[in-house]
Amino acid sequence: MMAKIEEQFAKRTDLSKKDVKEILKSLEAELKSKWEAALLDAKQSALERVGEN
Repeated sequence: MMAKIEEQFAKRTDLSKKDVKEILKSLEAELKSKWEAALLDAKQSALERVGEN
């Protein structure tokens, strides 16, 4: 996924390779944060279901 995005950004002449890498790093951090939040929500939900039984 990240390679495809990098390729698409690299085709744009107004962005340098450094700019592309910075954008990708930012996107990666955002995705990681959202993934971790989703995992925490799932864990909390599972713990609540176990506590109800």
